[in-house]
This record gives sequence, structure tokens and C-alpha cells, in this order.
Amino acid sequence: MEASSFFLCLLVVNTVFSIVHRWRLSAFSRAKLKDVPEPLLQETQAQIKDGYRITKVSQQSVTLVKTKTYLLTWFLVLPNVAFNTAFLCNVYGIILTNNNGVVDIKTF
Repeated sequence: MEASSFFLCLLVVNTVFSIVHRWRLSAFSRAKLKDVPEPLLQETQAQIKDGYRITKVSQQSVTLVKTKTYLLTWFLVLPNVAFNTAFLCNVYGIILTNNNGVVDIKTF
């Protein structure tokens, strides 16, 4: 009984942490959108509509990430929930670079 309540508590804490982390990433992304260079702005807005969030902005490039969570893995890796949420989602990233007025897209 105690072990099941412990794992349930870990699941709740991880869920709350994940929601707060995504909320902070979305808020950061909205704040950084005004710092995006003009040649990259249109493509950045299109990527944000696709679910990406800004993580880094410089004069020549913008880095965006997107996470995809699979709910089935929440139950399959329950003991790992408290230690590392990387088991629970895939992270996709792109880097938009201004190359003499042409937008280059690189993935990672």
C-alpha cells in the first residue's frame, strides 16, 4: 500500500513539474519573439504555430524545440518518473539561421 501511494505521489509531482516547465517555456517563447531578427520572424512564427517554442535567440539564428509526450510510457517507466522525465518524451529541435536573407533550417 505504501509503495503504490509513493509511486502515485511521484507521478503527480512529475505531472505538475512537467506542466509548470512547459508553461515557463511557452512564456519565455512569447517574451523572446520580439527579439527575433526580421528576416527570421515569419518562419519563426510558422514554427511556433506548429508547436515549437523558442529557447535561444541571437542576431543571426533562432533555436526552437518541441516535445512530444507519449502517455503510455508514463505507466511503463513509472519507477523512473521522479528521476528523469527524458524517458517520457521525445525532443525535436530546429535552428533557423539567416544566411544573407535566406532562412536555413537545421534539425537536431
